[in-house]
Amino acid sequence: MSNKDAVTHAVMQHESLYKVSTLLDQFKEGLNKMGVLPVIEKFPELFVSMFTFTGDVSCEDVLAALYVDPEEGIDDILLSLTHKYIKSLSKDGMCTYNNYKK
Repeated sequence: MSNKDAVTHAVMQHESLYKVSTLLDQFKEGLNKMGVLPVIEKFPELFVSMFTFTGDVSCEDVLAALYVDPEEGIDDILLSLTHKYIKSLSKDGMCTYNNYKK
């Protein structure tokens, strides 16, 4: 993975994972309060299809999912370059970018 790929991937991870970690923690807490979390932890293979996506992810899908809060002051040039880079990826490049293999 090139530096450009690594930086772009890090930005995407931040936007898609780290910013929503509080929400995911709340979701996990809710599952635990309902008594579902211990079952999921004991039999994770039964819940894979409920919590994971196994289809193809296109550049358009990634762009549609990318949200940047205008109040965070993200540089418009950086955002524009990120969009341009994502649009330029082939299907294989998209798989690498999203860290999954088909």
